[in-house]
Amino acid sequence: MLKTLKKKLSGEYIVEPRHDIVIYDILVRDEFIPVTLTMALTVICSLIIIRALNGISPFSLVNAVYITTCIMLLLLYRIFPRQNFFRSVIFVALIVSMIHSITGTEFGSGEFIIILIFPVIAYNLAGKKTGTVWNIVFAACFIAIISLSAVGQIHSSYPAINLIMAFLLFLYLAIFSYYAEIRHSAVEKLLLEQLYYDNTSGLPNKKMLMEDIQLKIYPVVFILRINNFHDIYTFFGYSVADTLMQFIGKRIQLFEQTHAIKAYNLSSGEFALLLDHDNPDPENHKHLKIIAQEILQHINSEEFIHENNHIPLSAYVGIAPYNDETEHLISRADMALHHAISMKLPFHIYTDHDNDRIKYMQNINTLAELNSAAYYDRIVPYFQPILNNSTGIIEKHEALLRIMTPEDIPHLPGRFLKAARKTTVYHEITKIIIRKVFDFMQNDPRSFSINITASDIQDPEFTMFLEKMMDLYPDNRGRVILEIVESEGFYSYSLVGDFIRSARNMGYSFAIDDFGSGFSNLSHLTKLHIDYIKFDGGLINGINTNKIKMVIVKNIAGICRELGIKTIAEYVESEDIFNRVKEFGIDYSQGFYIGPPGPGTNGGRARP
Repeated sequence: MLKTLKKKLSGEYIVEPRHDIVIYDILVRDEFIPVTLTMALTVICSLIIIRALNGISPFSLVNAVYITTCIMLLLLYRIFPRQNFFRSVIFVALIVSMIHSITGTEFGSGEFIIILIFPVIAYNLAGKKTGTVWNIVFAACFIAIISLSAVGQIHSSYPAINLIMAFLLFLYLAIFSYYAEIRHSAVEKLLLEQLYYDNTSGLPNKKMLMEDIQLKIYPVVFILRINNFHDIYTFFGYSVADTLMQFIGKRIQLFEQTHAIKAYNLSSGEFALLLDHDNPDPENHKHLKIIAQEILQHINSEEFIHENNHIPLSAYVGIAPYNDETEHLISRADMALHHAISMKLPFHIYTDHDNDRIKYMQNINTLAELNSAAYYDRIVPYFQPILNNSTGIIEKHEALLRIMTPEDIPHLPGRFLKAARKTTVYHEITKIIIRKVFDFMQNDPRSFSINITASDIQDPEFTMFLEKMMDLYPDNRGRVILEIVESEGFYSYSLVGDFIRSARNMGYSFAIDDFGSGFSNLSHLTKLHIDYIKFDGGLINGINTNKIKMVIVKNIAGICRELGIKTIAEYVESEDIFNRVKEFGIDYSQGFYIGPPGPGTNGGRARP
């Protein structure tokens, strides 16, 4: 029993902290009932022993009644656990015991002092309100006994002064216990607010939302994102972001007051609204659309003002109606929100077509395969030859990533890189390939190109890694070409330019891969001092038949010659394409017509 109480006091049984007060009453206070009865039984037995040691007969009808009553109440509580009833029985029994110990005819040893624990028991068993009522009843009975004893209406073996002193002690303990209970309630309230409310916006948080969803019959979740919140936060700083959160919180609370809807704060710039919809029919979402339009209009109608700066707010809304279960409502609303943002829609109502859970599980499985491949050293480079169109000699190779299965079957990296793009594994893959290519180059004197991305360049440790590798393999200086994948995008020319200058001093050369797949390609030639460009396969494929592609490739190749930039044509898949590439003056060719990628380089034979 005590072990169970310890667990409950330590919080192991408290599943929903939001309902601390209720759960404390139900679990902890009620568990004090058998504990109190057990303690009472122990005290009675102890008193009997003490009386016996003092030469007082331990056997009496009163003691027998007390012991029998405690045992019966313990047994009855297990069978009939009506908490309020047993609390009342315990309090009445204590009052009766107090009266009997004072007015009893037997010689006493001050047992009535035990009643001083009454305030503690009352507040622990019944809480502040009910405990105060029982303490007042107990005090009234105590005063009545003292008064009647003083006027001789009843007999007491204790002097009146002893009884008055005992009452004053009781009063002190009652006041102390009362304020202790108040403090306990204040701490509970504070913890409740910290657990379930956002301090800045004043709105309930996600935890309360998750619990409230379970209380609705047909819940509908709206997730609202302030589109420019991050920009305001970044530009103006923390203090203004807090002020903005308060402003948005008040705006949403105003909307909440005029609609049967409850608002919550999820994270910086994201809020949720919970509605109990009376019509869960998916065909009848007109009301939800009206609410979405109204909340967007409400948010957009008032600007946020900071130091005379009028900042308009814009928002998107994702909506997840009830659909037979509530477990995934928040995630569905989030999917609907992302769909609205990606499609530039003001709001979107979730449908089964928006379900990304299957893709999510596939990504998890793909990442697991990738981690396993990294652990068992199954991430390897395959080398595809690059032919010098003037000499017919294979002068270079591109290192292409392959993921080997446990059966040594190579897999293309597309799905693996897509899954790893937002994880730290993504950068580690590049480093694995670079290490293996550098080691391979010790047995091959030619040049090798390795793909890197804008994400790699933004990694602050990547430049130091490249420097370390070149220091470990000084013979590779001037033979490593880093291909920057243009389709990844260039977010900062200054950052990329600084990286190129730093790495070139280490002995690296640079190429822009997939040239022609992105935007503003020619600006790369003027802003980045690169050594090679590799035409995107979309331009080279069909160059022998598509006049537009011919013109584009021929002119870009001419510009590069004037600028001293070498050109490489990828996806040279046939002799016709190869001949056209040479005709346009492109310096190098790469593709299956030249040679497929493989685990080795197979020498440097000229093409016939």
